[in-house]
Amino acid sequence: MSTRNEDYETAKVQGECAIRNLVAQFPMLVPILEENIKDNGEVLPHLVMSDIVRWMAEHAQTDRDVCRGVMEWMEEQMVDGKEAVQNMVAVSGVEMLPDPGEPGDVLRTFLGPELRNDDPWAQVAEERTVYLYRSPFDR
Repeated sequence: MSTRNEDYETAKVQGECAIRNLVAQFPMLVPILEENIKDNGEVLPHLVMSDIVRWMAEHAQTDRDVCRGVMEWMEEQMVDGKEAVQNMVAVSGVEMLPDPGEPGDVLRTFLGPELRNDDPWAQVAEERTVYLYRSPFDR
């Protein structure tokens, strides 16, 4: 049976590997990873993921293909990634996306089906749609 500390270390290693693979695919993200290492002395996967989402929000209009590619990578992780990586993507990725009406909210249009499952705004929109289209006979 593993200890909580071993579980944490395993999750951290899995998250770091995933982040390094993402950055290798998108070299323009290297400064984000380097700054994280400089500031913290190590890779903190959740922090890097949220910094990448902030970068995407700032670059959603100018680097649309990169942002779409990162979102596709996130979707792949939700489908095939380790549980720790899925958690990182959901908590420090999807939940950090700009709210509707905020700069960078266009990123939500890049959400695949798995990411949409973790998007609280998609759930609100779905509930609102159901309410708006409810039959008067559904009471």
